[in-house]
Amino acid sequence: MKVTFFSPCWPPERCANGIVPYVSRVRDGLRGLGVESRVLASSVVGDAHDPEIVDLDRYGSGALVDRLYHRLHPRDFNTHWVAREILRGLRRLRRNFKPDLLEMEESFGACQKVAKRAGIPIVTRLHGPWYLNGAALGVPEDDAFHRRVTLEGLAIAKSAAVTSPSQDLLDRVRAKYSIELPRAAVIPNPAPLVPPDRRWSLETCDPNLVLFVGRFDRHKGGDLVIDAFAHVAATRPDLQLAFVGPDRGLDDGRGTSTGIREYIEARVSEPSVRSRIRVLGQLPYEEIEELRRKARATLVASRFEVFGMVVVEALAFGCPVVASRTGGIAEIVFHERNGLLFEPGDPADLARSLELMLARPGLAASLGAQGAVDAGVRFGPDVVATQTKRYYETLLERARR
Repeated sequence: MKVTFFSPCWPPERCANGIVPYVSRVRDGLRGLGVESRVLASSVVGDAHDPEIVDLDRYGSGALVDRLYHRLHPRDFNTHWVAREILRGLRRLRRNFKPDLLEMEESFGACQKVAKRAGIPIVTRLHGPWYLNGAALGVPEDDAFHRRVTLEGLAIAKSAAVTSPSQDLLDRVRAKYSIELPRAAVIPNPAPLVPPDRRWSLETCDPNLVLFVGRFDRHKGGDLVIDAFAHVAATRPDLQLAFVGPDRGLDDGRGTSTGIREYIEARVSEPSVRSRIRVLGQLPYEEIEELRRKARATLVASRFEVFGMVVVEALAFGCPVVASRTGGIAEIVFHERNGLLFEPGDPADLARSLELMLARPGLAASLGAQGAVDAGVRFGPDVVATQTKRYYETLLERARR
């Protein structure tokens, strides 16, 4: 079997997008099962060359065609552009690699256009429908918003194969678009493989360090983390917050965006608390890995998540996790078994859970240890790859018939 994936960026360690590590880890797992794969990457960061990665940004863009299409169909331009890029990449790829199927996201509904011309089965992977992720980001729900939502729904409904990382997401998509998707399957995103000697431990962690990994925007809830930290840090003078991730700005839904430093200045009145918030920006994976081992607790405050890749990564490292009870996260973290859950959008509840994690080191250690076990059993790359390969085999058999 030969498989091709579409990824918005490459390589994983240089891209702040959950799709990219998903593709990387699934490929690793499938390789162990004898499945060859290639990646069509919308862009490749850096100069490293990998013969298994097709950098779509390197080749001609068809600018004249794009301008004409944009003039005639401005509302559907993104759908056209994504589909054209992927089809162009497939043609180039087929010179040396003949894929049996292509897996791609549902964004802009481009999968429907690709399916009509690709000549191979297309697996639509529900990474984040816009009606959910756009709303979580606080994007204004204007005509462009609703047009994208409509195009994605039409494409999902007509897809021959659909996979979802969580049951919650699949159920929401079925309800939103009033579609059955009888052949859809729930296959989780894979966790990284972390040997025991590289995992978090109570003895070596810093009891006064809290970690957040994610974009500063409304979706990922970085504002909630800052508010909760300020509350807890007011009575813990040595507590520090490491905030890792790009600053995309907190959108208020009316066209105004607030950056992280501006937000901290406005929301954290006590200078001694402000000075203990370390805004680190986007870091290499190796540095994030070290921070995971060092922090006493890892916070995940997303207002919504289709799955929660950052949660699974933290569990794989055995980190004590405090996460919002929303979307796919609630299928990963079980309260007081492998982490603590708080009500999404509620910084006071987040602060209470964080205080509990800090005050009870034995509980933190127990939750972290169980999280590492669960990550391996439920989300190991080999486990997820086996489920994925079985689904692909069913799809290809159906296509042959």
